[in-house]
Amino acid sequence: MAILFDSISIGNMAIRNRFVRSATFEGLGTFDGKPTQALHDLYTKYAESDVGLIVSTSLVEHYKHLPDISV
Repeated sequence: MAILFDSISIGNMAIRNRFVRSATFEGLGTFDGKPTQALHDLYTKYAESDVGLIVSTSLVEHYKHLPDISV
């Protein structure tokens, strides 16, 4: 398990450990696509918690491109 805490490089990007927060849909933006303070606070918490790599939230140009999503 110690390897999880080892640094690693992906191309020219240095990552301090091997913990990755993958992209998900948090539902914390406004209906018109703007980030909220809650979204900012969430990613700040991840950064302060020493997550090595954060892949930010999923994005979509318009909800009509996701026909099965509940709006």
